[in-house]
Amino acid sequence: MEFKIGSIPVGQLAKDFGTPLYVYDQAQIEKNIEDLKSVLKYPRLKLLYACKANTNQEILKVVKAHGLGIDAVSMGEVFLALKTGFKPQDILFTGDNSTEEEIAYCMDNNVPLNIGSLFQLELFGKNYPGKEVLFRVNPDVGAGHHDHCITGGPESKFGIYIHPAEEAKKIAARYN
Repeated sequence: MEFKIGSIPVGQLAKDFGTPLYVYDQAQIEKNIEDLKSVLKYPRLKLLYACKANTNQEILKVVKAHGLGIDAVSMGEVFLALKTGFKPQDILFTGDNSTEEEIAYCMDNNVPLNIGSLFQLELFGKNYPGKEVLFRVNPDVGAGHHDHCITGGPESKFGIYIHPAEEAKKIAARYN
């Protein structure tokens, strides 16, 4: 049995392009995006592609063409999204333990930030008073495929835990 991508045998692709070879089905990517959009009907919905899954610029172009934004977790991902033509407001930087350099890069490029700790929120406020920022709340529930990737709850490394969220509001108010 010979596997094919469309009508082209995989063996032929390997001969033409060498190995290792990664082949993506644009039609399947587009179908997945449209399927997702068809089931999520929230009026203010903004879908973001977590580009850490794949930063191939051709895939990013497909994602952009279908109206999705980018969820970036590094300066490199922000850079690639901007280079691919995403508008800064269509990118959300959600770094875990972001550095001052990463925050400054996003601010210099007008890319919105999603802050994940009280320390980072305080640092952001001191360096950028009066600027808009989002903060990620840990809702005290979550799951993950591994203990170090739990997305919520007391064992999670992601977001400001729900109980000190009032402190986050105070920090935000202090720096406008």
